[in-house]
Amino acid sequence: PVLFGALKKSFVSSSTLLARWLGQCWLGIFDWPEVTASLALCLLNGWEYQVYITVAALKWVDRDGLLRSRTAEYSSAASTSLLREGVPDFRMSDHLDEMQQWHQHWSQYASSLSTAILSKH
Repeated sequence: PVLFGALKKSFVSSSTLLARWLGQCWLGIFDWPEVTASLALCLLNGWEYQVYITVAALKWVDRDGLLRSRTAEYSSAASTSLLREGVPDFRMSDHLDEMQQWHQHWSQYASSLSTAILSKH
């Protein structure tokens, strides 16, 4: 909630932020070891891990306090820096347990969704 409020104040849409992150495959967003870990997770465990990584990164930015209890100017500058500088100090290993829980909860839905999408093409 804090992140999306800060993005709105700085006139940056969340879809712009996410499109940039995903379009770059996390290059320039995460440190190199985290980029390779994200690619490995997606290749070994399936496309849905891209979603889990994105949610974990958003939660990290929000939880990290990057945008909390700061002035409006600072919050706006911090939210636009996410477009340029990425997610500081994010470690994939800190979020693996949470991502595995999400996978256990959502994998059946993701599988049926991908089957439905593929059957239409």
